[in-house]
Amino acid sequence: MNATEPVWLEPLQKLLADVRSPQPGKQGLQKMMASLAEMESLLAHNRSDMPPQLVHFLDRRSYEKAAQYCTGQLELPRGTCGAR
Repeated sequence: MNATEPVWLEPLQKLLADVRSPQPGKQGLQKMMASLAEMESLLAHNRSDMPPQLVHFLDRRSYEKAAQYCTGQLELPRGTCGAR
């Protein structure tokens, strides 16, 4: 498996859409929480098959960076995450 596989990208895009444009009220919160739970479950069950950098982003809940990584749009030098 690789980083561009829909098994990872689709749930990431769904979660980001729910965060960027949440539905109002309790229903919106529940939808967002369900998307987050799906992403966490995906990571827990597929961690060993995922590229290490993708795991890094997902562990730190950097979902935007993870989605960019999956689509090949991430242009970050290595070792700068969390730099002070």
